[in-house]
Amino acid sequence: MVSPEYLNDFTLQGAMKKNNAIAGLIFICLLNAGAISNAQQSLWFGTVKMQDKIKQGRFEIFSDGTIKTITYAPYGIRPTVFRDVKEQKNQLTFSWQIDQLIYSCLLLMQDSSAYKGTCTCKNEEPIQLIMRKFSKEDAILQGDSLHATPKEIQILDRALTLLNNGNNWNRLDNRICDNSLYPYKWSLFCALHQASIDIDSEYRHLRPAIQAARQAIDEATAGKKYDHVLRDFNNEAQSFDSITQLLNRAKEIITERIKLQQ
Repeated sequence: MVSPEYLNDFTLQGAMKKNNAIAGLIFICLLNAGAISNAQQSLWFGTVKMQDKIKQGRFEIFSDGTIKTITYAPYGIRPTVFRDVKEQKNQLTFSWQIDQLIYSCLLLMQDSSAYKGTCTCKNEEPIQLIMRKFSKEDAILQGDSLHATPKEIQILDRALTLLNNGNNWNRLDNRICDNSLYPYKWSLFCALHQASIDIDSEYRHLRPAIQAARQAIDEATAGKKYDHVLRDFNNEAQSFDSITQLLNRAKEIITERIKLQQ
């Protein structure tokens, strides 16, 4: 959601300009809402290759047979809306702003569930981009094939350290972890997200430590259904003891799995 901040105006003319700008923004938002009112939302994945490093891709897409909007939404990172999205003749084009740079992207349809192409910006290294419906490769990228090892326990321990006995606990999680200012506050999800990066250089949504945390929640809540398990359990927890017990139980689950593998 766009949340523009406006500077104070101290003249009538400035106030009128502000009101006109707000009215125009509302009008545009209403038009956009109408444009996608009949569209269906889906979640696509894939890869983003930047500077010879391949990252997991995660994209929220609205489509009514033709793709209307795309939001780049990696786990834990503030989403970015791609601009000027157009799908025609087996091509998908859009612009992608990264910091102050604007990349022009051209992707070609590989089949009905995948696009592949390049995003370019003058004097910058191109970005190789694949967008697709969830695949076996995406499951591997997200850590689904990883075995339980002591590294998973290190991630859970690191999450506990970041939370600092509840002193750094964020009780209102929105699954966006890159907007916290010092002194840092961490939700359960964001603590696991950062701990994964600290221990293993990247977050993997299906790795054993994260799966163990989900299993521990399932045990603690008798299989209660959540929209987003880690977020919703965090936000309904009455005290930090629930978070501590969960992470300690997740460590036990990993320890049990390591023993079974031996």
